[in-house]
Amino acid sequence: MDENKLLELRRIGYVVNKSCEFCHYGKFPNDSWGTCYAQTYEHLKHSDKKRYLSIYKGGYCSKYKVDPSKIESLSGFIEFLA
Repeated sequence: MDENKLLELRRIGYVVNKSCEFCHYGKFPNDSWGTCYAQTYEHLKHSDKKRYLSIYKGGYCSKYKVDPSKIESLSGFIEFLA
């Protein structure tokens, strides 16, 4: 990463927030919406069976667990992960 860019990011307090996108339990096969494999619920509209929770990759919850393989995509921005 360009040194001036890195200095500016640090100066402004840039942060990459923790999110489902980087969580061990979040799976996002095609887009911004995916599934959390840590949370289940009973879906009454379509069936009464438990199912995994549908989630947006920008959110997070108390079960957040960073997945090292997913944060590799941040490359030079890893140091900014909250």
